[in-house]
Amino acid sequence: MAETTRLVEDKQEFDWPPLESNPEVFTEYLRNIGLKPNFVISEVYGFDEEVLAFLAQPTLGVIVAIERINRDLDVKKGEPVGDNKTVDFYMDQSGELDNACGIIACLHAILNSSESMISPESILDGFQNETKTLSPSEIC
Repeated sequence: MAETTRLVEDKQEFDWPPLESNPEVFTEYLRNIGLKPNFVISEVYGFDEEVLAFLAQPTLGVIVAIERINRDLDVKKGEPVGDNKTVDFYMDQSGELDNACGIIACLHAILNSSESMISPESILDGFQNETKTLSPSEIC
């Protein structure tokens, strides 16, 4: 927990840089921080059986990206209703992390998987351990 505390205390202004929305880029980045090498991020080109047959199996998570049509109409939704402990890991997304939606979605998929997708003693392993007792807004 000391590392997380230090990171919070040392927090500087930061805007997450836009990353190319490319499965290979996500896979490389996530492997660099601790995703085991036998897992990959893939792109889905359609939901027909013939197209889905090209996905690596087993598929452990699906992330859907939906573009907001009118950002001016976005409103703060307030606190989530119900218990956010229906999953092991959940984090909020702030304005500073606006461009990190793909990575945050990947973190949700990886950290909520029943498979052991994380290399021990990696950055991702440390992040998972350090955030277990934090609220979604504290993780953010």
